[in-house]
Order: sequence, then C-alpha cells, then structure tokens
Amino acid sequence: MKSLKYLIITFIILFSSEYVLSQNVHDYFQLGKSYFKQKEYVKAKKKFSFVISNNKMYYEAYTYRARCYIKLNQKDSAFADFASALKRNPNYLPAYYYRANLYIDNNQYSKALRDLNVVIENKPKYTPAILKRAEIYKLQNKKQLALNDYSAAIKNGTKKPQVYYLRSLYYFDNEDYKNSLSDIETAILLKNSVDKYYYQKGIVLQKLGRENLAISSYTKCISLNSEYQQAYERRAYLLQLNSDFDKAIKDNDFLISHFHLRSDTIFLNNAKMKFKQKDWTAADRYFMKSLSVNPKSEDALIGRAEVSMKKNKLSSAVNYLRRILRNNPKSQQAYLELGKIYYKQRKLDLALKNLNSCIKIEESAEALYYRASVYYELKKSANACSDIMKSREKGCEKAIEAERVFCR
Repeated sequence: MKSLKYLIITFIILFSSEYVLSQNVHDYFQLGKSYFKQKEYVKAKKKFSFVISNNKMYYEAYTYRARCYIKLNQKDSAFADFASALKRNPNYLPAYYYRANLYIDNNQYSKALRDLNVVIENKPKYTPAILKRAEIYKLQNKKQLALNDYSAAIKNGTKKPQVYYLRSLYYFDNEDYKNSLSDIETAILLKNSVDKYYYQKGIVLQKLGRENLAISSYTKCISLNSEYQQAYERRAYLLQLNSDFDKAIKDNDFLISHFHLRSDTIFLNNAKMKFKQKDWTAADRYFMKSLSVNPKSEDALIGRAEVSMKKNKLSSAVNYLRRILRNNPKSQQAYLELGKIYYKQRKLDLALKNLNSCIKIEESAEALYYRASVYYELKKSANACSDIMKSREKGCEKAIEAERVFCR
C-alpha cells in the first residue's frame, strides 16, 4: 500500500510539473508575441528562445523568432529558424509568407515566388501574398502577371487604394486610359489625401485630351504637396497650351527659383509666351537666359533674331542668324529668316541666295512665297509664277492673292 501511494504521489508531482512547465512555455510564447507587437524585438526573441529550449516542436515560436531576427538584421539566423519551423510543420503557411518577404529583401525573387505560390495555392484569397507576388512581377517587369495579381486582389475585395493606383499605372502603360482613369478615381475615393494619386489622374486626363480637368488634378496634387516638381512642370505645359500665359510663366518661374532648374527649355517656353504677349524686352531676356544654359540653342537664337526684327534692329537679327548657320549650316529656318530680312532691305541677290539654300533643304510654302516675291522684283515672271503656284498648293493663303499678280 505504501509503495502504491508513493507511486501515485510521484505521478501527481510529475504530471503537475509537466503541466506547470507547459503552461509556463505557453505564457512565455504569449509574452513574446506581446513584446513583438510593441516592437521590443530583443525581449521578444529571448521569450521565444525560452519557448524553443523547452519545446523543440513549437514551430510557431521558431517563426516568430525568425521575424525578430529579421528586425534585428540577423538574416542568416532568420533563415535557419524558418527552416526549423517548416521542418516541424511543412504546412505552416506563415513561415512561407514571412520567409518570402526575407527573400525579396535579399533580391532572391525565384525563391520568394516559390514560397508565395505555396501560400496562394493553399489560400487563394490571401491578398497580402498576392500583392507580394505582384511586387516581384513588377520588379521583374512581368507586367501582365503583375496586372493579373492586382486584379485578383481587387476581386478578393481589397480596399487598399495603392492596389488600384498600381493597376492604374499598368493600364496606362498599356494605353488603356479608360480603365486607368477608373482605377485612379477609385483610389482617390478610398483615400483622397495622396498627392501621387492626383498626379496620376492628371496624366491620364492629359492623355485623354481633357486639359482643364488635368490642370485641376495637378493643382490638387500641388495643394497636397507643394514640392511635387513634376506637377508644376505638367501644369505649366498645359497652361501654355491653353494660352493662359501668365499662370504658365508663374509656374515656370517657380520651377526656376524654387527647384533651381537650369533648363534652356523652361526659359525658352517663357520667352515664346512673352513674345506672343508682344513683350519684346521680357521675351529677349528669357531667350538670353536660354542661351546662357545652351549657347547653341537654335530656337533661342531664332527668337532673339525675331525680337530684333520686331524692334527693327535688322543687323542684330542677321548676326544671330549667321551664328546659327556657323553651328548648323543646314538650318532651314535661319536661311528663311535671312531671306526675309534681305528682301525687306531690298538686297534681292542676298535674299535669293538664302531662299535658294532654304528651299534646297525644304520646299516650304513660306520660303516659296518669298522667293516668288524676289523673282517678281527681279522681273523673272516665269520663276515667280511657278513658285507662287507651288506655295498656294502647299497651303499658303497669301499666295492666293499674289498668284493673280505674279501669273498675269
């Protein structure tokens, strides 16, 4: 009886100890999870290590400790723990998913895809894994596969605006602007405070030819982020296109002063707008700034020549045009402008010489019109009539009236 009683007491003690240890291990696991949630990864790792030391089959603890190692930049230890977790439970999907993230960080995309495919095959509607796979496809420039995954995530009911934004980008690249616009508008409905969403919407609207709406989208983007340089650039371009020159120049000036852009194109655009406003002095100032960035800019030199002509400074205009021809002996525009100047100065031989050079490069309607005028002044009626007829056929309206005179 005594020995039986002793055995019973011993069994109770052993069972109680085992129970206490098991309960203690579980408590440590829960405490580790709590520390992990609080981002106290060193403390969390110690708790999970205690769990593992007392229960080698605790695959969840291996997985959590691996995630701690990732946060502590101990990647080799993390890979080892993921392997241990999956050795103990080959069907434990969180280990595959988090290991895939680590593979992505290491640029090991084929291995990451293999792990993600395991997760998705077992949980087809697990959106985080689908989006991670789409991320890899995007990095690999596999656009259609990425698009398929974004569509799958949306079909699964995701409410992440970023997914709609990314799919909008892919639709845009495929020139499917209608669907691209639909997706970016959905992204904005889900979250209307993201600058890049409005920028993307502006780009799509611009492609669709809805310039005013595109301007509004770029304006909203800028209101959310005053440092969004590309939005200023695109808005300035559209404002110039809409002949809203003062606002366009204001945007361009802000790009120059705030972002310190030294682009000859920006100066050139401002110059052309000031020229259209007949502000010759301001136009010339911007043409000069354009040349300070690009001394061989043909457009800027042509612009300075045109300003000089408007101010009746023909010798200055000639100098600018000759400068162009030194850089580019095949400049059709320079020869044309020289021909027009010499015609105005009644230097007919020089006018004819430059217009011949111009037409040799390109038979433009305007060049033919002016050469016809020179021929007429030189009493070469047949040549004048031939050129003016060609000019009219090419659409020069002035040639219609001149033909009646030149071809009598």
